[in-house]
Order: sequence, then structure tokens, then C-alpha cells
Amino acid sequence: MNNKKFLERVTELLLSRSKADLLETVVVFPNKRPEIFLKKYLEEQASGSFWMPDVRSIDELISELSPWTVQDSMVTWFELFEVHKQIEGEKARHPDEFINWAPVMLRDFNDADMAMANVKELFSFLSKAKALERWHPDGSNLTEFEKAYLDFYNKLFRYYDGLKKSLTEKGLGTKGMVYREVAESIETGRVLPWKQFVFAGFNALTRTEQQLILSLKRNYPVTLLWDVDEYYIYPKKHHLPWQEAGFPLHQIFKNLKIDRPEWIENNLLESEKEMTLVAAPKQVSQVKFAAQLLTQWSDSDRSGSPVDTAIVLADEKLLIPLLTSLPVGETTYNVTMGYPLALGSLSQFLTLWVDLLVRQHDQSNRAYATALVLSMLQNSALQFLLHDSKTAIAKAKSFNREFLSGDKVMSCFVEADGAVAATLFQGGEDVSQLFNRMMKLLLQLKNKMDLSENQKAGFAEAALVEQQLSSLMVVMKKLSTVVRGNENYFSLKVFQKVFSRLVAASEISLKGEPLNGIQVMGMLETRLLDFKRIIILSANEGMLPKNSSAESFIPFDIRKEFALPLPDEENAIYAYHFFRLLQRTEEVVMVYNSEEGNFGSGEKSRFLFQLEIEAAKANPNLHLHHHFLKIEPGNRPAEDDIVIPKSETVLTKLDALRTKGLSPSALNQYVKCPLQFYFARLLKLKVPDGVQSTMEANVFGTVVHEVLEEVYKPFINQPIDPKQLTKALGGLDRLISASLKKNYPSGDVTHGKNLLTIKVLKRYLERFIQEEIGQLKKEPRMMVAVEKELQHSLLLPDGRMVTVKGVIDRVDRAGEQLRISDYKTGSVKKSDVNFKEWDQLLTDSKYSKAFQTLTYGWLFQKNHPEIKQLQLGLFSLRNLSDGFITPKMQASNPGEWVESFETVLATILAEIFDEKREFTQTTDHASCEWCDFKSICNR
Repeated sequence: MNNKKFLERVTELLLSRSKADLLETVVVFPNKRPEIFLKKYLEEQASGSFWMPDVRSIDELISELSPWTVQDSMVTWFELFEVHKQIEGEKARHPDEFINWAPVMLRDFNDADMAMANVKELFSFLSKAKALERWHPDGSNLTEFEKAYLDFYNKLFRYYDGLKKSLTEKGLGTKGMVYREVAESIETGRVLPWKQFVFAGFNALTRTEQQLILSLKRNYPVTLLWDVDEYYIYPKKHHLPWQEAGFPLHQIFKNLKIDRPEWIENNLLESEKEMTLVAAPKQVSQVKFAAQLLTQWSDSDRSGSPVDTAIVLADEKLLIPLLTSLPVGETTYNVTMGYPLALGSLSQFLTLWVDLLVRQHDQSNRAYATALVLSMLQNSALQFLLHDSKTAIAKAKSFNREFLSGDKVMSCFVEADGAVAATLFQGGEDVSQLFNRMMKLLLQLKNKMDLSENQKAGFAEAALVEQQLSSLMVVMKKLSTVVRGNENYFSLKVFQKVFSRLVAASEISLKGEPLNGIQVMGMLETRLLDFKRIIILSANEGMLPKNSSAESFIPFDIRKEFALPLPDEENAIYAYHFFRLLQRTEEVVMVYNSEEGNFGSGEKSRFLFQLEIEAAKANPNLHLHHHFLKIEPGNRPAEDDIVIPKSETVLTKLDALRTKGLSPSALNQYVKCPLQFYFARLLKLKVPDGVQSTMEANVFGTVVHEVLEEVYKPFINQPIDPKQLTKALGGLDRLISASLKKNYPSGDVTHGKNLLTIKVLKRYLERFIQEEIGQLKKEPRMMVAVEKELQHSLLLPDGRMVTVKGVIDRVDRAGEQLRISDYKTGSVKKSDVNFKEWDQLLTDSKYSKAFQTLTYGWLFQKNHPEIKQLQLGLFSLRNLSDGFITPKMQASNPGEWVESFETVLATILAEIFDEKREFTQTTDHASCEWCDFKSICNR
């Protein structure tokens, strides 16, 4: 067992060589990051002057050895499109469609070259396999689609060959082509600048890299240094099952003919380690826990050097929350990782803007989608540029339309923001002009950032804005290269796709000082580095390892046959990075999100299960602990629950409400949640206004009720005439339009979702009236009242009178039986109104519709005690097939059920007006999901 860091051992080996040897040596690493640590250790360990060997990453080495330059993948798409046009001629696809294929095709070409596959044979095999798939045993002819499908696969090698010729003529190549060229030509007698090669810390090598090493070994001294552990290299030796972390290494050893690799340690099975697995609900609790742990470590005597501590983020999205949570003080933090540019507020803003312009271009009236305009205005990047974003947001909302004209959008901005608004909303629609507007906007942002540090600090939020700007300028430079010379191919949609893919493929490169402070990095940045203490966040399945879902035209079995990369190989590489990171650590804390959700979230990584089931049992010195954070939302201690006592002010409001009257909906609200009743009925809190670009349910219901009132009003106190109802069907459009004008004055119902909603609304009404016409032919009815307002006062046990009021949608009569009906536009099940015990109405809001219907019946019976036959129920316009839905009450006549229901009603009212009973939150958290006030309650 060796406790020295891997790079320290590499340093010792190099210093054991002569100065002449070092002068001719190149050290090759998998990536660039280890170089700075190697130089540090060389400086610390060297006893005198020495020749510094050359240090290269594998990519740098290949670039120096190849006569070709790696072409940017985005530019290569359009090279491939030129090949596509040459092959297909008049049948060539539009760039907007072809750009969806290009990345997949190029990825397959790259994989084939990296695997040094016989590309012609590969695509010939693939073409034959696809032909077998489409073969018709009955001898029938192929469809035109099937012919086109097979034709595409038949031409894949022509695409590959044409692209290769096109690029190499210009001294260019894809990454796979460049790697392959070096691997195949390294022994052709070319003069190399080095005589000795050291490959250090590789755990996965492509076939091209393996061929390069084999070729070098035949002509030069080549040293291969492995950073590996017996746990996953020789598991059988320790009676352990096969380990995926060792799979790629065994393949390398086999292909390079290495019988006994050097530097194999046994740290994971012998060294002393403290490991803690922490289950933390929600992402934010992970970073809060990490911050607390760092504080504990810094306060302890065994904290050691900060540079020996690392926070590893399996999910890069946690970077911003982490940086805002880290404890401040003397400790410094070094962030060295790639943060996805797509997660930055600035790139999100530009993506929104381009999307807005593309959609505007598709609109016949060239209007802007209000929802996208508001999203842009609420983005922190644009808010930084504007003097008054709040006024613009409020004005845009006030129009309450799904789409806004350019003039209306411009009118939202104050005069001082006119220049920025003009850049965004006034300009040409061709790609060149859009590109210039984007550059202008970025320069406006940069100029404003340069004004003062205070302004910049107010916007930067974790100091990422400058890096975003820098990365976006690189994206714009690439975009300019792609656009230039390809203007004929670029529609706005093509521009949008190219820009989105460039952003998605880009990172904000955060490069700090790796030799100082606590290190914050991603999993791949940890390669070849060792730390005494480690915190790993988001140690969940799907993050550790990452889900792999790369598209390919080549199916799994053919990829395997031709040794192309497979998903399980990528997982094995990730497994190696994880277990290698643990080899020399002394203490590691692995935090995973325990919150259950979709797609397996809440499940800890299989690597953590492996530590529990295998490693901890195999290594008696590995002490594994479990910790569960108890920060479950909504399950806070009782003393944190919101409780509203009935103060004098509250009692005064209650007294006014007692006299004014309570509706069935108010009483149902109390049953559902007393605190919600308090917020809505006593404090009269309102939900903030937003843009109702689509008609809301309350407007839908109001229009339905008003139209039915107008349809049935002529029949009051007389029989309902089916012939007149049939005529009324022809006037529905007029009635709907009149109601919308009153209840949805600024809404646009001429297109989009609103138009569909109106069609659904009209269909509901037509079906209901047509159903009514059919029923009337079987059983005539007389209309008694529509939208009838009733109220009655109930005496409480304390002697106070409380008014209950309501509006009954419809009262009609068939013979001697009176029927009270309520219209519901939503879906209602019979189980929603069929309660078994009267007490269920006091505690279960599921029966709110039954409660409402019974309240109407109680009000009518109290106002008309002479009525002896009364039927209660409702119509669900969504499921009319269920007919008239009636609650199954436990009494057969009105006198009995009225008495039982009045007891329920009196109980609820007594609770509401009991001076000693407080307003509290409901214990049914499902009721909170759609509550307007859940943000106040933190539910």
C-alpha cells in the first residue's frame, strides 16, 4: 500500500532519470489539468537544476503529430451538407431538416475512425442488415418510404468518403480522422521531437490511441504508468465479483500485451477510510449540508491543507446554489470545472429571444408571443440592461393577450430603455441582421457591465456573467464562421438550431488557482488528482454514472461487432473515475437526493450500493456510516405551523361576514383548509395578476352558466318547449360572444388554444341542450327558476344568527316533483357525491360538490317548506352520459335529510364563529398543491 499521490510517484520516476533523458521525454496525460500539479511536485522534489520534460495532453500530442487540423464540428455540418447536395442532387433535403441528421452521422463517422473500423465494410454490413429488416417474405414490393430508408443507409459510406476527401483537401479532418491518420502513419519514418514517451494515468484508450502506443513501443522507449487498484483489477484475488471499473483497463492490457501492469495498489481494500452516505431531500439541502460540513471541518484541528479538500459535483447544475451557500471567511475556493453555458441566464435569454423572433416570423400578423416576451423581461440579464423592467412587465401583462403587436411591445418600455427595446423588437428578419442585433445586444451588456463594479455585482450572481459573455462571444465567432459563405442555407429556423446546438455544446470554463483553496470540480476534472477529504454531491443513479443516450444510426449489435463505443463502456469509464477518486482519500462524504420523483430520482447511485455490499465488507478498515437529513417540506415542527388566533380584528371581520352571508363555496373552503378560508374570506388576499393568454376555468364556467341562463329564461313558469330549444341552438354563437365580451374583454378567441376552448364550450352546450330535448320528449318539464338567489339565517348554539346564501342554477318541475340542478363544467364522478356518513361532509373536501348541492336544497326547502317532493343533483357537462347525478342520502323525504344536513351546517358554522377556535392549516397536503396561498404557508 502506497499513500503517495499518483502524480508524486510520477514525479519521482521522472527525477530518477538523467537530465539528457528528460530533455528528450514527453509526458502524456489524458487531459491538461495534471500538468500544473506535476510541475509543482517537480519543483518541490528536485534537489537541483533539471530539464523540464515536455508535457502534453493526448489531444495536444495528436495535434502536433498530424498534418491535419481538427475542423469545428459545426462547420463540418455544412461541409457534410455540400456532400449531401452532391449525392442527392435535386432530391437534397432542406438544411433545416438535414441539420437534424448531421450530428448523428458525424458522431458515427467519428466513432468508426476512433475504433479504426473498416468503414466501407461497416456501412456495407449495416446496409444489408437494414435491407433484411425491410424484407417482405410475401414478395410484395417495398413502399416509397422503405425505399428511401434503405437508400439512405446504402449511401452512408459515400457520405463518409465524400466528407473525408472534402476536408483533407483543405488540410482538415474530424477528430476521428485526425486520430486515425496519426495511428496509421506514425511508423512511416516521420521524425518525432521526442525519443522517450511516458503515458500516465490512462484508464481508457481508443483503438487509435492503442495503435499509436504500440507503434511507438516498437521504435522508442515507452513507459506506461497506471493509477489503478486491486479492488477492480484483480477482484477474484479477493473473492469479489467482476468490477465494471476494471473492464476498460483489462481491454487495454490485453490489446497492448501487458501481462503484469506496474503500480497496482491495494488502497480500497486495506487503507483506513471514513465514508458517509447522506440522504438529503431536494437539491438545495445537499448544498446546505455541504456548507455546514465544511464549517465543521475548518473548525476542527484535523482539517489539514484546504487544497487537500475537494467538493465534486456529479450534477453541474448545483454549482450556483453551492457557491451561494459556501461559508465565507479566510478559506478560499477554487472552481475548476466546465459549467454548461446553456444554464447561464444570458444564454437562456438569447435562446428565448431567438425563439420569440422565429415564432413571430411564423405569425401572419407578425405578432410577438406574450408569454415569451414576459419570460425575457423577467430574465436577470435583460433586467440588468433595462432601467425599468417592472413597468415593462406590468404593461405587457395589462394587455392580457396571447400575442402583442410590435407597437404594443415597444409601448411597454420607458423612454430610457428605447435603445435596448429597439435592438430587441425593431429590426430586419434575415439572418445577417439578426446576428448583428445579437452582437449589438452583447456589446450593450458588456458596456454597461464596465460602468461600475457595484452595478456588475448586482447582476452577476456568483460572478458568472463575465464568463458567460466570454463564452458567448466564442459562440458568436463560430456562428459567424458558419453563416459566412452559407447564407443561402440559413433561414431563421436553421439559425435557431445552429445557435441552440452551439450553446448546448459549450461550457463556461471556470479556471481558478488549483494549488490553493478548497477545490470545486466535476467528476472528470478529478482525473489523476488525489485529496484527503472529499464531498460528492448528487451521488444519484443517472448522475453517477451519467445517463448515456447518444443517438446513432448504427444499432448496438453492429457497433459491438465492429468494436465501436458502447454505453456500458462509458459507464465502466465513469465507474473507474469514481473508485479511483476514493483510492487515497481518508474521509469521503457522498450526498444524494432522496426526494422521490420521476425517472428514478431519489435513488442513490449503484456505486454507493457497491460500497455498502462489497467494499465495506471486504475492507475491515473502511468505516461506512449512514446519515438521513430530516428536512421534509410540510412536515415542520408543530410550533412552525401557521396558527391564526381570533383577535378582536378577526372577530370584527367575522361578524361582518356573518351578517353578509356565507356561500357554499366559502363553507367548502373552510372544510378544505381553515387557513385558506382566513386568507380568502377575511383578509381578502388576491392572487397576483398574470397574463391570461388562454381562457381560465372560471371564465369558461361563467360563460356556460350565463348562456344557459339566457337559453332557459324564456321558459320560466311554463313548459320547456323542445322546438324552441332547437331554435336556441342556432343562437349559441351570439350568446357566447356576448358573455365573452363581458367576462373576457381583452382575450383573443380567434385562434390558438382559446379558439379550441370556445369550440369545446359550444360543444358542451350543444350536447347538453340536445340531451335535454331528447329527455323532454320522454318527460315534459316546467321551468320554475334560473339563477335563483336564496338565503336563510341559521341560529347557532350561542344565540347568534348566521346568514347562508347561494344562487341555484336551475329549478324545474316534472309532475309534483321539484328538481334543483347545479351545472358543473368539470368532470364529476358519482363517487364524488355518494358519501356514507353525514360526518364525512365535515372532514373530507372530496364531497364538496355534494355539500354544495345539499346547501342549495336546504336553502330552497327553508324558503319553501310546503314542498314535499324535492330532488337534488347536478349535471356534469363533461360526462353527460352519467345523466343527473344525485347524492345518495340516508333519508327518503326532505324533512329527514334537511334535519341531518342542518346539523352538519350548524357544526361548520359553529367552528367558524367559535372565538376560541384558531384558524389552522389543513393536514391534507394534497389539498395544498393547487392552493393560491401555498407560497405563504411554504407548503
